[in-house]
Amino acid sequence: MTKPRIELQKYWKKKDQEADTRIAQSVILNAQTEEEIADNWYNYLDQQLTFPFYAYIGELIPANTTRSARVKLAQLAGRERCSYGNIWLVGYPSYPRDSSSYFFNLEDFFSVEIDIQQYQVIQDYLYWTNSIKKS
Repeated sequence: MTKPRIELQKYWKKKDQEADTRIAQSVILNAQTEEEIADNWYNYLDQQLTFPFYAYIGELIPANTTRSARVKLAQLAGRERCSYGNIWLVGYPSYPRDSSSYFFNLEDFFSVEIDIQQYQVIQDYLYWTNSIKKS
């Protein structure tokens, strides 16, 4: 069964108190350092996301135009590849049509085909990365 394609929000003009509370209670917890926070995000996403799922990323093609590429995301990349504010996933783009896997940064996707609970998890992560870049 195909899930609906949901656009991801990338920018917030104001604080989202509900998201801040969810993140503090579910992810940050007692983490003190950036490495502990990165570990918590990695573990939280690993527990909350069900793979595989599909997401869409823009790709540059000749003539300086962009098109959307559908990517089948198979799993989180290894913890050693991820860091504070950078979660990477392993996926298979619809183009080129080979069996090679590639790494994709979670922030680079603009929409997903996923259920609403998992969508909220990704939105919370994007909200958090947006907020740490502002501070």
